[in-house]
Amino acid sequence: MDFNCGSFVVVSTFKKFKVGKIIDVSKGTYTVQTEDLKVYDNINTDSKNSVYIHIGVTKSFLKNNKNGNI
Repeated sequence: MDFNCGSFVVVSTFKKFKVGKIIDVSKGTYTVQTEDLKVYDNINTDSKNSVYIHIGVTKSFLKNNKNGNI
C-alpha cells in the first residue's frame, strides 16, 4: 500500500497506536505528524522497527472513517 502526502495513517509507536498525517514521502519512507503533534521521520510500513505505519489498522481506520463510524 502506497501513501501520499496528506494521507491519514495509523502509526504504531512502541506498541501504542496513534493517528497521523503523512507530511513527506522520500524514497519509500514517510514522515508522519501524529495527533499529539510529534513528528516521526523515516517510517516504513509494517516494519519490525518500534515505530511503523500499521497497514491493517490503517485500512480498518480508513474504512470505518469512510462509513461514518468514527
